Amino acid sequence: MFSSKTPKIAYIAKRYNELYPNRIKQVEEIFDRPSIIYIDMANVLPWQIFMKWDIDWKRLYQFLKSFDTVREIKIYCGTLVWDGISETRVRELKDIGYAVRTKPVKIMQRSIDMTSISMQDPAIIKQFIYTPLFRSLRIVDIEYLNHCMSELNKQWITKLEDRKCNFDVEIGTDMIMDTHGNPSIWCMLWSGDSDFHDILSQIVSTGYKATIFATTRRVSRELSELAGNWVSIYEIKKIKNFICKNKYIDPDFTGF
Repeated sequence: MFSSKTPKIAYIAKRYNELYPNRIKQVEEIFDRPSIIYIDMANVLPWQIFMKWDIDWKRLYQFLKSFDTVREIKIYCGTLVWDGISETRVRELKDIGYAVRTKPVKIMQRSIDMTSISMQDPAIIKQFIYTPLFRSLRIVDIEYLNHCMSELNKQWITKLEDRKCNFDVEIGTDMIMDTHGNPSIWCMLWSGDSDFHDILSQIVSTGYKATIFATTRRVSRELSELAGNWVSIYEIKKIKNFICKNKYIDPDFTGF
């Protein structure tokens, strides 16, 4: 059952019912049983580039909590230690009401020191380029990329910072723990990462259902193959005006 948590959500819902009568009903059908939502922030943030609009994390929470079957909204994000902006973001997510799971972002230094490296030597390039793409590079491409790194060396840049913080194991573990012995729970995953294929397969094989919230072309082939009676995929662009920042709201929804 959908019951708007704020006047703004209520207004947007009213406009949806006028313009797209079945839109909210479709989401209600997804949330027709007790649900727990798992948001992989590192996977979701890049979607904003392709969608050309940004998610308002507070309104996303308010929208999701407007469904009375939503028991908990869990969000997984890394923290850059000693980075004030990163630490503030985590605090704000907790204040909004999310169940936040975080850990320090691993920072690795990758050398691009071209000293004694031939312009045709791919040794340094290989650590930055996905293998299938690397195999397609020509000698002239390697020379060009090595030249670019040499130019950086002239600016005293000999290392690049690589950041990593993966929550696949934590999300998968939480899903198993949350659904264990409780077949009525519906898992709502906000991620299109192929790494979740096995865990979702395991969950639905034991009688549970799941929905993947994502956007076009951001769902891996492996997850797409799971779509069927037990796994559904929902396009979040359909609820854009509920969850985007104010400056991205469509004109038909800006009368509030």
